[in-house]
Amino acid sequence: MRDLFFRSADYFFKSISSHNLDFGKIGKAYMTGVATPTLNPLFIFNNEAHIDNTIAEAIKFYNAHQLPWSLIIPEDLALQLDILNFTSSMKNFYLAHQSNCMFIDLRQYHHTSLNIHLEIRHVNNHLDEWIIPLIEAFDSTPAIGYQYLQAHQKTLDSKASFYHLTANLSNQPVSSLSLSQLQEVIRIDDVGTLPAYQKKGFATTLLRYALNKAIELGARYCVLESSPEGRHMYEKIGFKSIFINNIYSLEE
Repeated sequence: MRDLFFRSADYFFKSISSHNLDFGKIGKAYMTGVATPTLNPLFIFNNEAHIDNTIAEAIKFYNAHQLPWSLIIPEDLALQLDILNFTSSMKNFYLAHQSNCMFIDLRQYHHTSLNIHLEIRHVNNHLDEWIIPLIEAFDSTPAIGYQYLQAHQKTLDSKASFYHLTANLSNQPVSSLSLSQLQEVIRIDDVGTLPAYQKKGFATTLLRYALNKAIELGARYCVLESSPEGRHMYEKIGFKSIFINNIYSLEE
């Protein structure tokens, strides 16, 4: 399941990126051009020789484009490598946060009724609506939101298998998410709700709709990354943990 997760992450980030570097079995680096560290990630997958050279090359890659970026590595591998002391290239990094990488077997998921007060919309042709909840939910800015919208628009223009959904209340988008499909695996990203409408079950309703959509699309598994705070919501739906990612950022 870990391999399926990595492949779906690669499809998502490669699709929304303008440039990427492939380091073989070690990992991959992606540049979306969005001025947010986690949207320009270097993923380390395995304990292979020359990881130090990989990190050094990635630093040059991101510095050349003057973009913030993050190093993302499974917690068990980070502990094995003692990553912060592994190479001098890591001396200015710190553990910013963690994410829980999760999956659900859609063959065991049961359709459930949805919140009838919400209207779910497919908004691939209206990304300006899709981005509205995300800007506030992730404490971002309109400028960064527009950069991210452009990255997703490029993806849609290339005919990638992406789907953008909103949950609307009184004709206003209050929750958003995106789906990307690579063969039998659907990945959920960009789950966000306007702060004034959080903890009302709107994101859960949208997620359940998305899982129903994934089944319609023929997927067998769905994967996502959750913050520690959001993990319980996904577990209630039926998601299970695969592993934990450590996310490292450069000190400012």
